[in-house]
Amino acid sequence: MQDLGSRSVGSLLTFWFNTAATLTTPTLTIYKTGTTSSKTGTVSVDWNSKTGLNEVSIDLSADETFYAANLDFVVVLTAGTVSGVAVANTIVANWNTFQAASADTANINTILGVLRAMWRRFGA
Repeated sequence: MQDLGSRSVGSLLTFWFNTAATLTTPTLTIYKTGTTSSKTGTVSVDWNSKTGLNEVSIDLSADETFYAANLDFVVVLTAGTVSGVAVANTIVANWNTFQAASADTANINTILGVLRAMWRRFGA
């Protein structure tokens, strides 16, 4: 299992995982830990024509209520086979979400104004 660390709410989460051979008929489920709430994800199997290399992309902006800040998530293969062997209930990755700080334009402009004044007064 991969720990994908902290991800910003509204971002695009992309990661890869490896299977020994082609992953057949996979179902990917994203669970919010501590609940039974889930979303279905998609897997690109044999990504870039590489046997057993699988790509997952999850758009965290698709449902910002589900992918809210300060939550933990786990990605599970809930169905699929590799070389005829079932891989259901295999945990692939986990991550948590955080709310990125928004830019406060008024404060930024104030700080820039102060810096300009200091530059004019003490500048090179």
